[in-house]
Amino acid sequence: MDEALEYYEKSLNYAANDDLKSSAFHNIGNVYFDKKDFQKSIDAYKRSLKYNPDNPDTRKNLLMAKEMLQQQKNQQQNQQQNQKQDQNQNQEKIKTSTRSRIRKILMIKTKIKIRMTKILHRKMTNRIIKNPIKIMKITRKEINL
Repeated sequence: MDEALEYYEKSLNYAANDDLKSSAFHNIGNVYFDKKDFQKSIDAYKRSLKYNPDNPDTRKNLLMAKEMLQQQKNQQQNQQQNQKQDQNQNQEKIKTSTRSRIRKILMIKTKIKIRMTKILHRKMTNRIIKNPIKIMKITRKEINL
């Protein structure tokens, strides 16, 4: 394809009349169309029509290239929208996952507090049973402070 494009571009330098120039630009447009470079294809077809405005094939190809360019742009927009949606979904998953982890951590902290409270309660109960008078003195001192 690149060789054909090079050939048609060189032929423009040797084109003796408008029909040959129109034909060269038409063919350049076809090469770009096949490469799916629709903007360059459109430009080449327009230049072809400057030299031969009555060419129905070039007009038809120009319309097809414009339609293909529009489809290409729509596809790109759809891809961008899909990427944004995917990013948003991923961010939401991360947020949900983070919230879940935080809940688990808070539950673990609560369980630890409950266990610590039970342990302290047991220790205090054991102290009271072993030496209730000493505990009462400590409690009175704390109250007086």
